[in-house]
Amino acid sequence: MLHHSLLYSLIRRSKIILLAGLGAGILSLFAGLLFPLEYRADAQALIIPQSRYGVDPYTVVKSAERVGENIVAIMKTDDFYQKVVTQSGPALDTSRFAGVSERVKRKRWQRAVRASVVYGTGIVNISAYHAKPDEAKALAAACKTAFGKIDASLKVGHDKASSPAAPAATGTTGAPAITLDLLGVACPMNYVKTKLQLEEMEPLQILEVLLDAGEPAENVPRSVKSDGYRVMSLAEEAGHYRLVIENKAE
Repeated sequence: MLHHSLLYSLIRRSKIILLAGLGAGILSLFAGLLFPLEYRADAQALIIPQSRYGVDPYTVVKSAERVGENIVAIMKTDDFYQKVVTQSGPALDTSRFAGVSERVKRKRWQRAVRASVVYGTGIVNISAYHAKPDEAKALAAACKTAFGKIDASLKVGHDKASSPAAPAATGTTGAPAITLDLLGVACPMNYVKTKLQLEEMEPLQILEVLLDAGEPAENVPRSVKSDGYRVMSLAEEAGHYRLVIENKAE
């Protein structure tokens, strides 16, 4: 009788273990279908600002970190995606971004490429994800190349303000407006420089940005708005555009 009782108990436990294993297998199958396995490839980019004489190392590192944070934000945009695809050509697999809405494409791009700043070093880590390891490596390398082209013209501190062609406005704080001449500066570098300039200014101070027609005049105002700045006006003058931005209150 005791023998039969032990045998029944073992069979019952075996069934429970079998059912638990079967359930885990089904869950793993569904998870694999919903979230396909992706390989990750990493790359690192070092920001080396073109520092001016007399700038101490701490300021250089902090400036590099600030620049890195802005470029990391830029890497999530459609502008950066277009740069990566354009320079890589057909060698890069972009099938997952084709035939979908802009919203879906943007979300997929942000999942495919992630970047972060290693504080205190001036290094930016870039991670790319793809179902194929070789494609993940190719995407990481393409992003690093595009990143390097952006970083090449960055400087410590902000650009000197140029004399405005029109009378400068005055911000709510009474501080005089600053004019930033970005004629000839392509996307997304023009937005990076705009963002860095705004971070150097007083709250609610006015920034006037001179932009080329076409993509710069379309993309920079849109990016500025999405970052929470107030676009006061965008006007065409003498073949280019003047964008007037009010800095944040804090």
